[in-house]
Amino acid sequence: MTERILIFFALAGLGWAFRKGGLLTRDGVRDLIRLNMDVCVPALTFVTAATRLTPAVAALDAGIAGPLLGLPLAAILLTLASVAIGFATVPLAGVSRRRTPTYVFILTFANALFLPIPLAFALRGEDGVLFVNLFYAGYLVLFWTLGTWLLSGKVRWGFFLHPNLFALVLGAWVGMAGWTVPGPLLDILKIVAGGAIGLALIYSGAVLGEERLSFARDARALAVLAGVKLVVFPLLALLAVRAVAAPGPIAFQAVLQAAMPCMAQAGLYVDRFGGDTGFASRAAVLTSLLCLVTVPFFLGQTG
Repeated sequence: MTERILIFFALAGLGWAFRKGGLLTRDGVRDLIRLNMDVCVPALTFVTAATRLTPAVAALDAGIAGPLLGLPLAAILLTLASVAIGFATVPLAGVSRRRTPTYVFILTFANALFLPIPLAFALRGEDGVLFVNLFYAGYLVLFWTLGTWLLSGKVRWGFFLHPNLFALVLGAWVGMAGWTVPGPLLDILKIVAGGAIGLALIYSGAVLGEERLSFARDARALAVLAGVKLVVFPLLALLAVRAVAAPGPIAFQAVLQAAMPCMAQAGLYVDRFGGDTGFASRAAVLTSLLCLVTVPFFLGQTG
C-alpha cells in the first residue's frame, strides 16, 4: 500500500518540478485546475456513480450505516469537529485574533478531492472514487457556507452550482434507476475521465511549487497546526470509527479524509475570501510534505 501511495505523491512531485522549471506557468496551472475540476473530474464522477452506485451499494435500507447517507453525514461530523478543535487549539498555536479565521479554516478544510480520489482509487478501485464523491457532497455544503463565512463573513451560495455536484446527482440517478449509459457516450466520458487523477496530482504539486519553502516564520503555529492536522485528526477519526464499529467504506473514508493535508490551493482561497495568504500557503506546503509519512501509517490502520 505504501508503495502505491508514494507513486501518487511522486506525480505531485513532477508537478512541483514542472512549475519550478517553468514548464507550467501560473496561468497554466490555473487553466489545468479549471479543466480538471470542471470537465475531467465531473466526467469521472458521473461514470463512477452511474456504473457503481447501485441500490445494493447505496444501502439506503441501512440508513446512516449505508454509504449514500453515511458518507455525507461523516463529512459533516468530521468538519464540525475540526472547527471545534481548531478554535480550541488557537491558544496553543499562539495565533493572533486577526489570523484565527485563517488558522481554523485551513485546519478544518483539507485536501478533500485532489489527493483522496487518487489514493482511494489506488486502494479501493472505482468504489473508492465513488465513496470520495459521496463524502465530498457533505463536505461541500459546509465548505461554501461555514468555510467562506469563517474567512469573509459571507456565505457563497452560488458556488453550489458546480459541475461535479451535478455530475454526482445525475450519475446517482442513473445508477440507482438501473439505467444504462449508451456505449459511445460512456466511452467518451471514460476517456475524458482518464485524465482526472493524473492532472489532479500534477497541479497539486504545481500549486505547492509556487510557494517558498520557509517555515521559520510562524514556526510555533505551523508546528501545532501540522500536529493537529496530521496526527490528532486521523487518530481521533480512527478511534471514533472503531468505537462505533463503522462499516468499512465509512471507516476508510473518515480516516482518509481526516489524514489529508491542508488544501494545496489553500492560499488561493484565503487570498480570494480574506485572511493570511502567506500563512495558509506555508501550512499547505508543510502538511503536504509531512503527510508522506502520516498518511500511509494511518491508512494502514484501516485494514
